[in-house]
Amino acid sequence: MFCSQVTKPVYQFRWDKGDLSQFYYHSDDLLSRIKGHIFCANDSIGDACYLDINVYYCEIVHCLIEACKSTIPRITVSALKHYWSPALDNLKQQSLLTHTIWKLSQCPRHDDCFLLTKDAKYKYKLVSS
Repeated sequence: MFCSQVTKPVYQFRWDKGDLSQFYYHSDDLLSRIKGHIFCANDSIGDACYLDINVYYCEIVHCLIEACKSTIPRITVSALKHYWSPALDNLKQQSLLTHTIWKLSQCPRHDDCFLLTKDAKYKYKLVSS
């Protein structure tokens, strides 16, 4: 009998969809609570000093991750198309806009509106496939 491995989904932060001002506010609040006490003299840099720096660094990273988790939306990596780009976004928007204009002009089959719609759709499909 075969055992199926259960894999945890991998998430990605969607910085383009998040409220950055909330992230800045929340991260500032969390970072201001860190009490960094690093006592390293120039002539006595040793293991204790490196340990203090490492703990301080880990606290900073932890605060930034917590601020992200509470203010920036996450989605599974598999939900995104690896080939998608801002250029494709523009082509898709142009295709949708020309299609809407074509429908509002009562779906003509032989005029400039129809040709623009077909051209925008063709460009979008050509790049996205």
